[in-house]
Amino acid sequence: MDTIVIDCQNVRDESDFWQLYVDIVRPEGAEFFGRNVSAFWDAISGGGPGWPGDVKLLFVHAETLSSINSGHLLRRLQEIQLHSQRLRVELGKDT
Repeated sequence: MDTIVIDCQNVRDESDFWQLYVDIVRPEGAEFFGRNVSAFWDAISGGGPGWPGDVKLLFVHAETLSSINSGHLLRRLQEIQLHSQRLRVELGKDT
């Protein structure tokens, strides 16, 4: 299984985060992907728009996401990391 590394170090807001995801991952149906956590969950659990393929997603410098929306984005990604069964999602501090 290939690993796609997504470096979150320069992400300033949620829009930056989803643009980075689309730019790096180039997921299926990117033009229809909702660019929010619910759409991401739908994509990785059900293969909808935003599906990255059979890969592992490694979000490095994920701690920088704690300043976005009072930490909501990071908390939701942590939940996804714990509950995703179809795709492996990891949050890391650095490369």
